[in-house]
Amino acid sequence: MTQAMTGSHFLMEEVGRWNQLAKEDRVCKQCAEKEVKTVETAEHLFFHCPSYDDIRADFPCLDFTLTNLHEFSMQQPTQITRFGKKCFELHQELNPLSRR
Repeated sequence: MTQAMTGSHFLMEEVGRWNQLAKEDRVCKQCAEKEVKTVETAEHLFFHCPSYDDIRADFPCLDFTLTNLHEFSMQQPTQITRFGKKCFELHQELNPLSRR
């Protein structure tokens, strides 16, 4: 969660910046496959991307109506940590080359 809040992550929002892509071209690959062009931000991954629906469902104790990362991260610390870890593990599985 800290990585997401500080921008120190491997989502297209940052990877695209490193590669000088226009912001609108830093799209979520999973959503693009469904012809939905959405910039892949931490907020998109944690709150909106359908690829992470099952993970969100595994954490009914977290309030996903809080779409502000800071407010969201103030919830149950152990659960937030587990949720963030599961999301980033799935992201690596879905995007194996994103760290290169």
